[in-house]
Amino acid sequence: MRNSRKTEGELLQELRALRQRIAELEQTNCKPGGDAVRSSETHFRQIFENTQVGVYRTTPDGRILMANPALVRMLGYSCFDELAQRNLEEHGYEPQYPRSVFRDRIEKDGQVIGLESAWVRHDGTTLFVIENARAIRDEHGNTLYYEGTGEKITERKKAEKALEESEHRFRAIFDN
Repeated sequence: MRNSRKTEGELLQELRALRQRIAELEQTNCKPGGDAVRSSETHFRQIFENTQVGVYRTTPDGRILMANPALVRMLGYSCFDELAQRNLEEHGYEPQYPRSVFRDRIEKDGQVIGLESAWVRHDGTTLFVIENARAIRDEHGNTLYYEGTGEKITERKKAEKALEESEHRFRAIFDN
């Protein structure tokens, strides 16, 4: 039996399909208050608010425009308004994982897939994530904002570090 939790890829695919459906409805002269548009908006909002993966929209200069409840919780804030006061360029990433790596790659390639990052939580602790994001550009190619997801991998990173430390101790015993 398949796990009932959807993967990040499945959620992103659903979000893209919903956006496409909304665009189709708008092109067929459905009014914004119409039932079909309202239903699509409700479906999108439910996915956005209930997924366990962090979803965000930020400006290139580090302002947070949007974040779902999962991301707000992951970063240790009680509400979006608190999180929105933060600037990612100044206080978002650990020094060994600078945001410039994310920004340079997304500006060059238009997206980042599977980028391991270390974000700083509200209390100063580190949150390791896998980021997938893309640049949204205007008709002239200027970046308007980045939208993406962050999936928590802190426990995996801790396990990797413990394994590495065990390997070092093991080698030290047998190299002597």
